[in-house]
Amino acid sequence: MSKGHVVFIPNTSQADDVHSGFVVAKVDGDYYFENRLRKQAGTWAKDFAHCRPVTDVHAFPYVPSTLTRQHFQAYRTAVNMAEPTHDAFSPILTFLQSQGIR
Repeated sequence: MSKGHVVFIPNTSQADDVHSGFVVAKVDGDYYFENRLRKQAGTWAKDFAHCRPVTDVHAFPYVPSTLTRQHFQAYRTAVNMAEPTHDAFSPILTFLQSQGIR
């Protein structure tokens, strides 16, 4: 990932609806590892310390007028590059363009 790349964060939660949507953002800086030694064990604050600044953050629900969970099935590891040969590439690109995200 480099500055300016568009990233998708699937399975985000809104209110009490777990895994109800996804987030789209642009990478805005270099990777860094945040020291979280003093955070409470067993919480998200302790568990996640890999960081990359982002900007232009947009949250969307999983609905037919945006994208559905199935669009992300090909991308199930931590970091994946979307390729034009992937079945989901065209719908994802069309969605980004419809939202003015470049």
